[in-house]
Amino acid sequence: MEGVPGVDSAGSWFEVVEADGTDSAGNPVRVVARQVDPGRHRAESVSWFVSLPAVTGLRAGAGNRFDGVVDGRRVEVVLGVRIEGDQVVVGPANASVDGDPVVLDQVRELVPVRRAPLPGGVSGVAVRGLELDGDRPRVELGADGVVTGGR
Repeated sequence: MEGVPGVDSAGSWFEVVEADGTDSAGNPVRVVARQVDPGRHRAESVSWFVSLPAVTGLRAGAGNRFDGVVDGRRVEVVLGVRIEGDQVVVGPANASVDGDPVVLDQVRELVPVRRAPLPGGVSGVAVRGLELDGDRPRVELGADGVVTGGR
């Protein structure tokens, strides 16, 4: 864990606190908390960057796109992200084969859905973004006004 300390009239606080680890599914996670006040046990904003398993068989492209040639046909898949219950889910949002839109079930074998647990005990978690880190989808989850410890 790394921190950047700051001091205001109310006492000590941390501008940014960062930590690396894994979630219960074994996915690498980087946590970034901003404006952390240890005295109030609160962070103004917390982001969780969750790296999901790599997509194989297709090349990572611009945005959230994967493309390649499969069985002699040009395939393009754009990823989407959503929250389902206590998980974040990443999977095909739209796809095309040889430039024509296809039903997503036709590409799920190439790009299966990936899931990760939401941070436990934190309310108000929302998806802030989805990007590619090489061939790994990386989701940014976030929440504001997060309780950071017991009182």
